[in-house]
Amino acid sequence: MIECLFTEEELRGGGARFRTQSLFWESKSIYGDIAKPIYNLSPRDKNGTLSMYRIYMSYDNEYDAAMRILGYWAHWEMLCSHKPFMKKLEKWRSERTIREEALAHNILLEAARDGNVTAAKTLLLESKKVNNVGRPTTQQVTQAAKNQAELDSFLLHSIDKVAKR
Repeated sequence: MIECLFTEEELRGGGARFRTQSLFWESKSIYGDIAKPIYNLSPRDKNGTLSMYRIYMSYDNEYDAAMRILGYWAHWEMLCSHKPFMKKLEKWRSERTIREEALAHNILLEAARDGNVTAAKTLLLESKKVNNVGRPTTQQVTQAAKNQAELDSFLLHSIDKVAKR
């Protein structure tokens, strides 16, 4: 089991509720001396706080990182419900995905160099991937319809202006 970096009292601020924004040095101006920040959102430890980014990225999965950082999954979910934190977390998740893809690619490359034909074939197929083949997604269709409706509205408005002159 992964041990949390801080005590429950530090993570709850002495109260019954989990701390969220007050955990961060970046929110110090809002919370002042009410709650001492213990984490920051930058890549390095600073101002007596630990880098949540550094800790998060040091784990292979989000659950283990959450347990080390906050000790409770429910606390992690509560923190994830705050938009400013989610913006950062989405970037971290994206970076982790890119890191994992690069690691997998390097493992395949090494296996192919060692004569693993399946790894070589996988690398070859990976290099020939073609995106956006097939039917558009519902989201793409919805966005295209929205863009067309905005364009139609703009054109009608422009025609009305010209007609009134």
